[in-house]
Amino acid sequence: MMKRLSGLVLLLCLANFLSAQDMRMDTYCNPLNIDYTYMIYNSDKSISYRSGADPAVVEFRGEYYMFVTRSHGYWRSKDLLNWEFVRPGRNWYPQGCNAPAAHNYKDSVLYVTGDPSGSMSILYTDNPASGNWEAIPAILHNLQDPDLFIDDDGKAYMFWGSSNVYPIRGMELDKNQRFIKKGETKELFNLDMPKHGWERFGENHTDTVLGGYIEGPWLTKHNGKYYMVLRERNSMSMPMVFMWPIIRWGLILTKSIIRCPTNRVVI
Repeated sequence: MMKRLSGLVLLLCLANFLSAQDMRMDTYCNPLNIDYTYMIYNSDKSISYRSGADPAVVEFRGEYYMFVTRSHGYWRSKDLLNWEFVRPGRNWYPQGCNAPAAHNYKDSVLYVTGDPSGSMSILYTDNPASGNWEAIPAILHNLQDPDLFIDDDGKAYMFWGSSNVYPIRGMELDKNQRFIKKGETKELFNLDMPKHGWERFGENHTDTVLGGYIEGPWLTKHNGKYYMVLRERNSMSMPMVFMWPIIRWGLILTKSIIRCPTNRVVI
């Protein structure tokens, strides 16, 4: 009897082991088969490495376009699987874009922002496949990780921020006047490590000496509500993404003031 029970237990353990093996997921590294370009940081020391950071993907006229930090060009695809590199021609960033953002305005014009210097013109084109762009004749200053958003009513806004000290900021732009700044710059969100444990560094998020990081705002609109996706990180290797539901921002998206959201969704 004991032998039968032992055999049954052994079979059950084996079945559980095989089931666990079947449920094990494969791990992939860089599943997109694209030719990552080389960074120019430390090139004076003959140090070179590939980059694929900060990808921004938008749809434009039935195709997808992907912009990546410090890539001397961008990619296009019809299925999000097979990507073709577009070598830029006129008016592209000479050192490659940095933390770029793109905005499809009603399938008529594609806008891109992301000059590494932080001072930039907004680029635009109606034919991104050609590689040629036009630059709006105005410079916006002190922008890191910029995000251009144009609402359904044609009003334009810029959001930006990449810091362990300074907040995510926003401002309205005058779309009919070369996208120049309109009104005041508003501070939106910042780190709050005493209240948000996930923003702290260290094992179990216990380090209160090193500061966290907040960057990469991206605003989108769905069913009449605005959602801002932010990237918060508590170490260089542990990014965390947050989605802030925005209820018609007093400060920018309505007439006078931007309200901080009442809820956030961790994804």
